Amino acid sequence: MMQNMSFKNYAFIAIVIVFLMACGSEQSASELAPVETLSSYETAVSYEDGVLANPKLLRQGPDGALFVYDAGSKQVIRLDSQGNKLQTFGGAGRGPGEFIRVNNMFLAQGNLYVVDRIQYRISRFDLDGNLTGTFRFGEKGSQALPPPGPQGGRPLPSNITNQPAVTLNGNVLTSAVKPNGTTNLLYRLVGWEGTSRATLGAVPEGSSFSRDIETYEAAVEEEQIPAYLKPKAFPVMDASNPGELFLVYRVLGNIVKYDTAGSKKWEVSIPHTPEIDSLTADYYATEQESRKSWISLNKYVAGRTTSNGDLFLAKGEIMAAPTNSVWIHRFNSSGDLIKRYKLTADEVKLVPIFTVDEEAGKILLVTEEAEIRSYKM
Repeated sequence: MMQNMSFKNYAFIAIVIVFLMACGSEQSASELAPVETLSSYETAVSYEDGVLANPKLLRQGPDGALFVYDAGSKQVIRLDSQGNKLQTFGGAGRGPGEFIRVNNMFLAQGNLYVVDRIQYRISRFDLDGNLTGTFRFGEKGSQALPPPGPQGGRPLPSNITNQPAVTLNGNVLTSAVKPNGTTNLLYRLVGWEGTSRATLGAVPEGSSFSRDIETYEAAVEEEQIPAYLKPKAFPVMDASNPGELFLVYRVLGNIVKYDTAGSKKWEVSIPHTPEIDSLTADYYATEQESRKSWISLNKYVAGRTTSNGDLFLAKGEIMAAPTNSVWIHRFNSSGDLIKRYKLTADEVKLVPIFTVDEEAGKILLVTEEAEIRSYKM
């Protein structure tokens, strides 16, 4: 009799635990940031217009202007709000102000900065198109990563991880990682003239800057983030405060706020969402099946901010393959996830290359067919 009572008690407790867990799951699901599906759009720039061949980077400029780096012409093209070409910057080549492989660009203090990771230099232009300065970041021993291999002609997000960036006050973030080791920080902040200002970006515990196949495979088998991927991070400048920036650890999913004196202000981990959890599961499944393919887990691939300090981050895809939807997460100035935008298309695939037109309340996004669409938020 005592045994039966004991069994019934245990059974009752188990049912209660399952019920509480289910309630907890429902509560967690209900606390997720709301999803807003954006399917209606306007075509901002059509491929048929003959203006763009392969848009790789978008930046919203003053007076409604849109700055686009076009890998087809190897130029930055300035467009008005109607998509008409106003101006071009640079061009293909190795001469002053010319580009081979651009992976980032910035607008700061009335200047356009264009980062060429093959020539290890940043070209600075005024908004009339004049080259006003060159910053060389390729001194021997200063780069952690080799130049990228050849890329196809279709639009794909640029690799901005651990690469140079320009702050809103015109200073430069360069990698602090050395080929034969590293400091305990990821970035050095220097003035345009090269004067050291600060260091920032902690190297996560358990990180590695060299590839080890056995260690990598063991981590993937256990569905743990490989040490080689942990320090992958990129900065996003805070449009609400030129003296602050976000550092996004694209694989770990952490967001850290720094000021440009190198002081850490706060750190958050992104909450679980179905779209990020699904991406993570697909990554482990793909790597366990393929073995040693060295694909990356790109939880986020690009970011933009608005004048109130909100941070927009675009979710990546396995192997950077375009899909019929792009997720963009919106965080407030404290790092809370407040909105999840799902941008969709039926007839064409979308690419997570985007910018935010704050004044118009729109997200501008690139399609695989090299057009730029405008989605109303």
